[in-house]
Amino acid sequence: MPGFFVSAESGTPNHPLGLGVSSKQYTATVVAHLPSDKARCMPFRYGGALLQEFSMINKSSGMTLMEVLVATLVFTIAMSGLLTSLNSVRYLFDISKNFEVAGQNLRDMQERIRSTTFSDMLTLFPNGDIDGPAGNPYATIVGGYTLMSEQITVAYANATAEPLETRVTVAWQDRQGRFQTVGASTFKAR
Repeated sequence: MPGFFVSAESGTPNHPLGLGVSSKQYTATVVAHLPSDKARCMPFRYGGALLQEFSMINKSSGMTLMEVLVATLVFTIAMSGLLTSLNSVRYLFDISKNFEVAGQNLRDMQERIRSTTFSDMLTLFPNGDIDGPAGNPYATIVGGYTLMSEQITVAYANATAEPLETRVTVAWQDRQGRFQTVGASTFKAR
């Protein structure tokens, strides 16, 4: 059972109950001792007059729990949007970097094709062979593969035609598992 006690100030000391409360001048605080050992102030009536309640915590200072929850929710939504944007920017940066590397590998392959004699074209760059023959691996030409699951293919529209149209394709997989491809065509004459 919770216990109560009354504390009174600014009253007359000769009150019959010893509360020190007069009819003109009174202040009182009733403190309830709750089972959870938390105390709170409550209004108290004496002699038909409602005595003034004094709060232990100033209600105008600080934030309520609801205000804290709403602020936390707004902050969480803002941070979620910011992190999503940063992740998208990072992904686009990676894609741009990968296309730059693939473009450089494509240029390296085209330079090697231009420097190869016409009679050695089908031997060094077989039609449709992925990553080149054992004697001329394409990874060696481009300085090693740096992209994830990178493959280079050289194909011909017509292997007996002159000039010989060559199509070089660089394919790789990005960090989200999507396959990307970049390619270019060039002509090789005798």
